[in-house]
Amino acid sequence: MKKDKRINIVTDEVTKFLLEGRASVKGMSLSELLIEGGLLYGGFDQGFIEKFEKMSGEMGIKATILLQNFVINQVALTAQFEAVFGRSSKSLDRAFRWKDGKMMTGDELLEKLNKEYKEVFQEWKEKLIDCHEKGGDFRVSDESVEILGGQVWA
Repeated sequence: MKKDKRINIVTDEVTKFLLEGRASVKGMSLSELLIEGGLLYGGFDQGFIEKFEKMSGEMGIKATILLQNFVINQVALTAQFEAVFGRSSKSLDRAFRWKDGKMMTGDELLEKLNKEYKEVFQEWKEKLIDCHEKGGDFRVSDESVEILGGQVWA
């Protein structure tokens, strides 16, 4: 039989009140909320956390808000790509890669995606420069359209 272990957490009254409220809204106990949150945050690779904390610091917002807004942005992009094109974008599939029977995550996935996106964006840049200098059309591959489905430029 598994024996429970006790963890004591010290915080101020306001934070305790806020956490209890969030737990209640989610139908969880405060302990369950703290455990789930700790496992979620603790599950992120260190390199990912460092990049996110740096970015959130530069933007002057909490890392949790930055993460949430990135996910919201991707959900909206995915939904509207599907609404307009009648199918889901393959750009979302890029985040789910397998290597040696395991899903790639964290720093390994980031390195692979950085390399792939850099190659694609470099190709677009070269085509745009060529198009600007020589005139003509800027054409992109089907793969590029899929990647564009995951981007919004204003």
